[in-house]
Amino acid sequence: AAMASTEGGVHHQRWRVRFTAEALTPGTVPMIGVRPQPNPTLAWMPESLMYYSWRNDLRELLASILDLSHPDVDDALTFKKNFSARTGVAVEDAVGALGGQFAFLIRDIRMGGILPVPELALMVETGRPEIIDRMVETIVRNSDMAMETEAWGATTIRYLALPQGEALSPAYAVGNGFAILASNRALLKTLLDREKNAPRLPDSALFKAVDRGLSGPNNRVDFLRPDQAAARLKEMLNLGLSLAMMSGKRQDSHRIAYLSDNVLAPLLEALSAYKAVGSRTFSEKNAIQADVYVLKPSSP
Repeated sequence: AAMASTEGGVHHQRWRVRFTAEALTPGTVPMIGVRPQPNPTLAWMPESLMYYSWRNDLRELLASILDLSHPDVDDALTFKKNFSARTGVAVEDAVGALGGQFAFLIRDIRMGGILPVPELALMVETGRPEIIDRMVETIVRNSDMAMETEAWGATTIRYLALPQGEALSPAYAVGNGFAILASNRALLKTLLDREKNAPRLPDSALFKAVDRGLSGPNNRVDFLRPDQAAARLKEMLNLGLSLAMMSGKRQDSHRIAYLSDNVLAPLLEALSAYKAVGSRTFSEKNAIQADVYVLKPSSP
């Protein structure tokens, strides 16, 4: 079933699918059988960001991927051997160290340099942080890089000091049941400082406008700032055009300019009118429901 409505400047679309477990494939049942739960990662999110996503079926998702990727014993054994060599941890231990929740965010995309630098982070629930520590340390060591450390409150931040400076200094920490990987230390510190009085995503007026159940128990939540994403994509297109012209490849630059002016520019212009989109997905007995909330351009 599907429905659509508009209320308070927000356009709402809903899809509801009913099913019987007996009609589903065995691999599908565990994934859609995960119950909705409160989302603790919302309290970590900075007030201003471009994109945020959370879901609580990580265990089932990993089990499905591993099962589909390795249909025979030989392939499975080879994969497990390579994984252990690269991470220092057995596949079973790595999967067992993870909880059901993970979140991903893009705070912004930094422009002004030679190449765009995204500010992004990944949060993964873990009940055994020592396993995650071992994996990170082994991967870094096998890459012939060295991690530095910084004390931040009661947490130890591990990071790579790269030539690009603070804008790109991959950092890692574990706190309150989550392992966090961020593209730079500043973003990681912002996430770790969630208990301070700084405003967070749920305090944002734009998030509140589309929060029609997003902050409640769910299986998946997404939030997007289309206007911000459109602005950064436009800047990236202009950068690509400039690089093509500097390379002397006139034909490539003409193609990019035509594509930008006649196809992408009108699309990005339309997207820039929308300031917020939020969605939620949750399961019930024999049903899955998805809701999408779009803040209309006429809204203040």
